[in-house]
Amino acid sequence: MLPKPPPPPNPNPGTPNVGTEVLSCNAKGLWPESFGPLGLPESIEAFCKEADYELIANNRFYKKLAIRVLSKRVAIMFGILGKNNCSFRIDAGTCMRILARAALECQSGSMWGSGGRIESNCAVWTVDPVLL
Repeated sequence: MLPKPPPPPNPNPGTPNVGTEVLSCNAKGLWPESFGPLGLPESIEAFCKEADYELIANNRFYKKLAIRVLSKRVAIMFGILGKNNCSFRIDAGTCMRILARAALECQSGSMWGSGGRIESNCAVWTVDPVLL
């Protein structure tokens, strides 16, 4: 018996739905709140402008290790991971909105911010501060 051929690709892959966005924050804080916002908006903007109009399809990861150094000790890694075989082009404005939310709403209320991710039906958007 011959093996079955693979199913044909979905002619209408999914597209991002804002109503499915869920925020989750990293467990541990890393950057001081007083320092966190400084340089962070500019870093998000630079990453999103670079990513603008990039195609996310077939669960592709865009810029897994896009690092923006904020000081000699702190850097931010940004990432966009496609999921559910969705197909969409990154829009700089949407990217800035999502990553800013993940960065700013994940301030811990103490002295440290933690970064986080926003997961939707089509992508996982990540802001991850790291010590150098």
